Amino acid sequence: MQALREAIGNLAGVLFGLLEVVGAALALLAVILLAAMILRSIGRAVLGRATLVLPFRGADKVGLCLNEIVAQQLGEIEMAWQVLSRQVRGAQAAAKAGNTAMLVDLGRSEPDTILDPEQEILILSDPMEGQAIGSIGFGAFSFSPDSLFALSYRIRTLLARRTIQGGIDQVGATVRFSTTLTTDRGKPTTMVLVRSIERADQLLELVDDMAFEIVKRRWGLGSEAKTWRGYRTFIEGYTHHIRYIRSGNTAEREAAIERYQQSVEIEPDYALAHYNLGSLLYNRFTATDNDRAIEHLRKAAESGEGILKALTLGVLSRAYCQQVHRYGHEKMPWMSWAEETSAKAVQLGPDLEEAWLAYGFALQFLGKPREAIEAYWRVMALPGDSPEELRLKSSAENNRAYIAMTEFGDLKEAEVLFKHALALDPHNKFSYANLGEIYKRQKNYSAALVAFEQAIRLDPRYINGTNELGMLYIAMAAEARDTGRQKETEQSLKTARQWHDRALSLVPEEEQRHRAELLKRFAKAYRKERFQEEAVAAERLLDGGTPSTEKTN
Repeated sequence: MQALREAIGNLAGVLFGLLEVVGAALALLAVILLAAMILRSIGRAVLGRATLVLPFRGADKVGLCLNEIVAQQLGEIEMAWQVLSRQVRGAQAAAKAGNTAMLVDLGRSEPDTILDPEQEILILSDPMEGQAIGSIGFGAFSFSPDSLFALSYRIRTLLARRTIQGGIDQVGATVRFSTTLTTDRGKPTTMVLVRSIERADQLLELVDDMAFEIVKRRWGLGSEAKTWRGYRTFIEGYTHHIRYIRSGNTAEREAAIERYQQSVEIEPDYALAHYNLGSLLYNRFTATDNDRAIEHLRKAAESGEGILKALTLGVLSRAYCQQVHRYGHEKMPWMSWAEETSAKAVQLGPDLEEAWLAYGFALQFLGKPREAIEAYWRVMALPGDSPEELRLKSSAENNRAYIAMTEFGDLKEAEVLFKHALALDPHNKFSYANLGEIYKRQKNYSAALVAFEQAIRLDPRYINGTNELGMLYIAMAAEARDTGRQKETEQSLKTARQWHDRALSLVPEEEQRHRAELLKRFAKAYRKERFQEEAVAAERLLDGGTPSTEKTN
């Protein structure tokens, strides 16, 4: 029995000895791996592309480990920027043909700029923390690696080519956050943000915005946006905007408007967001949205950037024209403002389709058709052939055709031009509606129906087109009456009222001026076709709903 105990004891001693050797070997391996990690960390900061985030002065006063949070947010923002850029590129893949005519923060000529593969992940600080690793032992001997970490941090700090450091100070609710970015490309760049902070989440937003500024400076990416949330929301809206331009899908337009509205609420001075928002609100073609478009476009026109200002003035001039042409305002002062702003647009952007289109539009509604045609010719002569530029050329051709139809009575020339406008942009609902008007004048009612219905199919909320389709049925009722088809006359008049009521239902209740304009046109159509009873009824509604003639700005 004694011998057995001795054998077991000897075996246990051998096993414990082996475990000690294994433990020592594992500890030695851990030290070797630790040393390799330290050397790799130093190498990435000294020889590689890593940027080292140093502890921020005063961070303890706000209760945040700022260097860790900034490092994390920088990486997340760069990754998010890459995703957003890919979304823009994907949206433009089927539409891009030459330079895009819309101005976007990712670059006018290259709106799909993204971080290159080497820039995808910004390595800012090594995740090692000496305090988180226990003592390493060799049998009876053990030591803490804190000294190694402290030495590695000191070496990295002294030798790193790219660093981010700074400080944060708080006085009451006001926080001053400063950072200095040092790269191997030039002098250090210092950024300072001062905010009033009342909630913890506002402090985190401040960190995001500083990280956004650092990313822009680090990679030379341009944007007038000063907040990450404002910029990110804008780019999300722009992706929908591109899809709308490409497809004509109004759901994409509405999604873009929603994002742009959020962006300008976050950044009230974001001129580019105001411009894109104003352009899409104008495109809705309602009186209220036109008023809102003018508000945002006037804000965007304060921009000091020449191309953006020219683009903005072009759309603003057209919105002024629509106040008279579509929404029943007095001619002045709107048309004088339209002429003035469009002339400035041409001066700032003589090579922009938007500028010449706006100038022609203003001249057209000032009663200068030949000068307007010359301006529209200038649009067509410009070399741009991107989807957006072709859409603008389609608008110019449509307007030139409209002058031929209404001013010179040349229906044959107008028809050719409207069809050419549709060849340039198959989603031009106005050209379809105008073709419908030509066919109506030619009493080709079946072709007119097809044209008007296509216009409304492209945009079910096309108010004027819907009202004009009702007016087409008035003309069809007149033909049926004149040929003794009483039942068909009554049916056509009923259908005319249905389309007219639908048009009125699309107009918000507060837009009394726009409603009155629709009623006026419908009553005039009744009078023209000698439906006196119906005309009187429409005029009675008009008299009861005519808004004040007081001029508004």
